[in-house]
Amino acid sequence: MILSIDFNPAVEMKYFITHMDLGENIEAQNSVYIPGGNGILVSRLLNIFGENSFLTGFLGGLNGEFFHSKLSESRIAHEFVFIKESTRAILQLIDENGGHTIISEKGPRITRDELVHMYELYEKLIVKSTTICGLEFIEMVGMPETILYDFISLANRQDKKLILDVKNHISFRGLDASPYMAVFSLSSLEEYLNLELHFENEMIKVGRFLLDKGINYIVIDLKERGSIVLGRDRGYRVEIPYFHEKVQYDEHSSMVAGFALGINRKYDVEMNIKLGQAFNMVTALEHNINEIQMSDIKKAMGEVEIFPINYY
Repeated sequence: MILSIDFNPAVEMKYFITHMDLGENIEAQNSVYIPGGNGILVSRLLNIFGENSFLTGFLGGLNGEFFHSKLSESRIAHEFVFIKESTRAILQLIDENGGHTIISEKGPRITRDELVHMYELYEKLIVKSTTICGLEFIEMVGMPETILYDFISLANRQDKKLILDVKNHISFRGLDASPYMAVFSLSSLEEYLNLELHFENEMIKVGRFLLDKGINYIVIDLKERGSIVLGRDRGYRVEIPYFHEKVQYDEHSSMVAGFALGINRKYDVEMNIKLGQAFNMVTALEHNINEIQMSDIKKAMGEVEIFPINYY
């Protein structure tokens, strides 16, 4: 089973409007309320391949009840810690000219008892899991910055493979616990180093330094330029086709889902890379994840080119 952890999911409230002028009353042409967050993205992608996945995190209030009901309707297996404060909402105003305004609520406060319950639930769930997706951590009052370190350490002691989605300074703490794989964007890698990286040989040098922390694989998502995947003995430069249409590479959690699928099924390294890159390509091209088909991902895998990087 693949376990996805999303501590701070959200209810996405999308309003489609003709235009937006501050100070005026605006009538929405249409609206959609959906459960959002990187965890549910991963679970939905894995479901396309019929993979056994499970989602956990914190939920609370009416938004949490809505989130739970939608997961049940979608038959996404899950168990959350229910908390006193409400799950956050994200309001999106989308106009007909492509304008997109996002208003995000702060995450809920977590009490000590709720945090203890989360640790207990995690210990129970990892026993049933083989691969774990440690997804983006958004700051929440009451959440210790050591939680990702703790979760990765526990996964390692249980001989489970945890993929860390590295996006901010809190997830940097998890690197010291040596996750099986760490997936960076170029910007998150630069933030980690407090240094700009202009050349691929610089990225490879930094990646190999991170491998010395005991991490098995470092992935650097270069968006429309593909990616760099570095293992202990060899690296890989991954190239993808140029897309004439505009694509949106906002997240690499979809890439995490592809790698988790391949690792869980014990595919070889190059197949895992193709899956991870293909998931990333397809979600960048398709705005509605529910429209993605297995055939789309398999077609994208055929367009991925992999070139070895020999260290010596």
